Amino acid sequence: RPEVSHEGQGGIASDLMMARDHGIASTADEATARAALEITNRWAARSLAARGDSAQAMFGIVQGALFPELRRESAGALCEMPFDGYAIGGLAVGEGHEGMVEVLDYAPAMLPAERPRYLMGVGKPIDIVEAVARGVDMFACVLPTRSGRHGQAWTWEGSVNLKNARFAADALTESYFGWDATLFAGRGEHNLVRAKGQFSLFQSLQSTRPQRATLLSLTSDD
Repeated sequence: RPEVSHEGQGGIASDLMMARDHGIASTADEATARAALEITNRWAARSLAARGDSAQAMFGIVQGALFPELRRESAGALCEMPFDGYAIGGLAVGEGHEGMVEVLDYAPAMLPAERPRYLMGVGKPIDIVEAVARGVDMFACVLPTRSGRHGQAWTWEGSVNLKNARFAADALTESYFGWDATLFAGRGEHNLVRAKGQFSLFQSLQSTRPQRATLLSLTSDD
């Protein structure tokens, strides 16, 4: 129930609460997607009511699977409610990168530009770059910490496993990241992950830095 969900979120005093939604596989059929959308919209209203006078922000979650009209309907209903921001939900759950990008070609534009637009459950560096170029502002994902636990780093040449013996001597240099990352990578990370420490994916986040000017130029005329 939305009321139980928000009791828990209120209890931990998070800065941001999410309206309760009904998540399904992104590849679901239209009838299933519509049913989930209708439940999500009803729960959105109940979530706002459950928030009461809390100072915590609350975002509504757009559903609709891979169907543009359903996503438009979901976004339209949520935008009539006084949410502090809006999340694009129901992606990164089976549709693949190309399917995600197809939805992001239109989904962010359905939401008000003056409010934060949050893509849930994403993601890989290339997903972040594609989403930012299309108007997404926020991301949250388990990938960085999960990859860190396994010694995995994401680079523009793909993912690498820092547990491999060659990284005991080699460094991840500019050829991997497009900027001088030598200071942060190589035998230090290799030894850290071999000792079962968690490797921070600082490189994964910083690897988007060279793309910033490009992304700004893509959106500067809008």
